[in-house]
Amino acid sequence: MKDLTKQFSEAKELIEKSEKVIITAHQRPDGDACGSVSALSKIIADMGKQVFPLLVDDFPEWINMLFGEHRPTVINSSVDNELWKKLPWKDADLIILTDALHPDRAPGIEELSDGRIPSIVFDHHLGDDSFGDVKVVDSSSPAAGEIVFRFAKFLGYKADKQFALSLFAAMATDTGWFRYGKNLQSAYKAAGELLAAGVDTEELFSVIYERESLAKMRLTSRMLDSLKLHGGAVVSGRITQQDFRESGAVESDTEGLINKLQALEGIQTTFLLIERSPNEIKCSMRSKGDVIVREVAEALGGGGHDLAAGVSFFCGFEEAERQILEKIEIQTS
Repeated sequence: MKDLTKQFSEAKELIEKSEKVIITAHQRPDGDACGSVSALSKIIADMGKQVFPLLVDDFPEWINMLFGEHRPTVINSSVDNELWKKLPWKDADLIILTDALHPDRAPGIEELSDGRIPSIVFDHHLGDDSFGDVKVVDSSSPAAGEIVFRFAKFLGYKADKQFALSLFAAMATDTGWFRYGKNLQSAYKAAGELLAAGVDTEELFSVIYERESLAKMRLTSRMLDSLKLHGGAVVSGRITQQDFRESGAVESDTEGLINKLQALEGIQTTFLLIERSPNEIKCSMRSKGDVIVREVAEALGGGGHDLAAGVSFFCGFEEAERQILEKIEIQTS
């Protein structure tokens, strides 16, 4: 693990100099993004600062349990500068970005601030690290939440139950409930300390993985009907806008669906194509090790982890599928 003492000290100093702090994460926020935003909001509010947790997309319903008094505002990335100047956070003097290296993963944030506000990045990804006056980044960490946990320890911050829940969920969801990822021992160690604060792991697991709406179940059925095998070890699925309309589901209901495909016997690599709008497709990828999907995603303009990654396309399903299979074949041939 990387020694972040210097970066923690610089981040602390920058926070102490600020009064109004925007805390945000990547688009289509997941458990790690939201748990980290929640925990950072609590830390910084307890330092006497005014915090504005902002997200650029809605999040899955279960994530509501991670937020205490500092609930995020979901802003549309098309908000223009004139409206920005009228919003409560218009005088913010610090931006914190977590679970993303660059605000191009949070459309609107960098543009709306005009680059005039100091910034801190908390992240564990590889990629474009040009953003951030302070970069609290460790690509060997299993989750952004684990880095935020270390920052809290550096500050001597005492975790209460809500804070502990946010960071436990961040790490648990980004590692597949502590099954994959880098340096899992650090995640286990942090999780052990957070459990002492009263996290109910049985309830958390049930809420995340064992409760689904009828709409999501209908969407799952449609995705499974689209299943396509590519050779013996690669499988793909599709979700169209028509699927969303007819099932009554929304995009956040797609979280975790790729795991249904990954469970197919004999499959090593999985990708799920989700139509966000005409000629805009989001792709999630998973691997059991034979293919480094991070490299596939990076080659196509995306990113992520070795075994879990994603990328966006601005084309149709067939072209997106062709490009992905082409990059997978490079690794497997």
